[in-house]
Amino acid sequence: MVLKKEISDQIKDLLHKNPQGLKITDIVKVIDINRNTAGRYLENLLVAGQVEMRRLGMAKIYKISHRVPLSAVLSISSESVVQLDSFLRIVFANEPFCTLVGTDRQSLIGKNIEYSSVALIFDELFVGFIERIREGIAGQEWSGEIRLSSKGIILFCRIAPTVFEDGRKGVSILLEDITLRKQGEWALMESEATARALMNSPTDTVILMDTHGIILDLNDTAAFKFKKSRDKVIGTLADTLLPKDCTIPTKTDKSGHRKKTDGEV
Repeated sequence: MVLKKEISDQIKDLLHKNPQGLKITDIVKVIDINRNTAGRYLENLLVAGQVEMRRLGMAKIYKISHRVPLSAVLSISSESVVQLDSFLRIVFANEPFCTLVGTDRQSLIGKNIEYSSVALIFDELFVGFIERIREGIAGQEWSGEIRLSSKGIILFCRIAPTVFEDGRKGVSILLEDITLRKQGEWALMESEATARALMNSPTDTVILMDTHGIILDLNDTAAFKFKKSRDKVIGTLADTLLPKDCTIPTKTDKSGHRKKTDGEV
């Protein structure tokens, strides 16, 4: 059954006039449709977020929703957002998405995404991107990372099935720039790999300490060299590794008195 906008508008207008809410039986008394048809329209309005439903005993009470429209929320999102209908036509694009694509909203709205400037930035990934979009229109959500070589950035993409206010099906696509985050992860992984290589070195003596000289870890080479058990020295001051007759150079103040080193009480 094809849903007609004028009937949806009639139902919403009726609910606006009755803020306390109405049952389906109340609605069909005013609007010339049967219960099953009214149920289809109300279900569509519920999915679109325009109508709310609560239960009163066995009855379902419908009233107009006072939530902020989805389009208003997406307009102020810092993520790049674009929405398509089932024919892959762009019906909404926020400012960050237009900036990403390098064009204005007027040049995108109403245009099939396959024949828009969006295809240029996705380059060889565009075919797979369109496949994900078609799956989204069919009701399947998807999320994953996309590397845009043309822009030198990495995006986290979410594609979600969407029902628009007029009952049409489509998708909402959210793109978040995670380039800096990924670079930080790579740098951390590289640093951790270097640390692991040092700790596993059979020749280098490696001891990790904090700024107070507390031993955080040491490799097997250091434990063997100092003839200490790792479990017994971790958490102690580094000078416990030294022979008892060995002293650590100390600093003195101008009067010649010894100054305490970090970690001393």
